[in-house]
Amino acid sequence: MAGEAGRLCVTACDAGQLYEAVKVTIRPRPQRATIHILLLILAMLCDSLPVWGESNVKYLFVQRVLRWGHTQYSHWGTFSSLFSVCVMVVVVPLLSMVMAVADGWIGVMGGVSKICGSVLYGLVTSPSLAWLMWTGAVVSGAKNMAPVSIRSLLSKLAGTQDVGKVYAVMATLESLLPFLAAPLYNVVYTATNTTRAATYNYLSAGFHVCLTLLLLGVTMSMTKVTQILP
Repeated sequence: MAGEAGRLCVTACDAGQLYEAVKVTIRPRPQRATIHILLLILAMLCDSLPVWGESNVKYLFVQRVLRWGHTQYSHWGTFSSLFSVCVMVVVVPLLSMVMAVADGWIGVMGGVSKICGSVLYGLVTSPSLAWLMWTGAVVSGAKNMAPVSIRSLLSKLAGTQDVGKVYAVMATLESLLPFLAAPLYNVVYTATNTTRAATYNYLSAGFHVCLTLLLLGVTMSMTKVTQILP
């Protein structure tokens, strides 16, 4: 009984903390900041959902279409990850600190990189087109710029006191994504794996387009607000 009561208390406390975090996230702020925060959270969901979805079907895809085994898939995944890290280490500081590119525009670049990569992956239909997988890994090398940009913008918009609660709301929503992404991508892959197994990549491209448009809209809106201010 005591253990059950403790669990109920913890659940109630967690729910209460989440409720407070939601209240802080949606409370009115000047200069459209709350609208920008909500749009950025939506953009992060558009960024994360394909990651969860593709993890359920990507190996099945390369195994079926490219005849890859674990070793080849591991080599490709390692190259893709390392190249993305190199882009983050070299390109992002160059854009941000040297060229003074705004965080929002860096995120837009990341979104475009994701779109192009997904389109290239979607063109893979036979083992002879395996080079497109490697090309896609290079083209999408800036993919991590989008979520980094979103977090940076959220921290600036929410402020030091509220950013933790905003991140908590975003993390809670992200934790629900696997329950949506896995069935969605499994349905798409099952329906197309005998005709064009790469089709699920176009679904990812669609989410990445939404991500890019949201980042573009927020960036342009923030720029306009800044120009209006004295």
